[in-house]
Amino acid sequence: MNLRKKESKILISNQNANHKTLTLQECKKLISINGNSNTDEEILKIRDYLYQLAEIECRYFKEWQASDKRKYSETTKLMKDSENK
Repeated sequence: MNLRKKESKILISNQNANHKTLTLQECKKLISINGNSNTDEEILKIRDYLYQLAEIECRYFKEWQASDKRKYSETTKLMKDSENK
């Protein structure tokens, strides 16, 4: 896949989620801080991978949060029911 096509595809998918995607130049700057030398393709793969991990973590956190709220609601209801007896 052409590097520019791949980069624009990622930008489009992330714009739909209202997130700003780091540009290739921003990623190069961050990765080169420790003296690492990677190709543009490698940098984009790293960026894509990190965005995917972040998406998974966010999804997991939202599911956990929803589950925790349900448990809290159920516990509160049980406590109120036991107080009324």
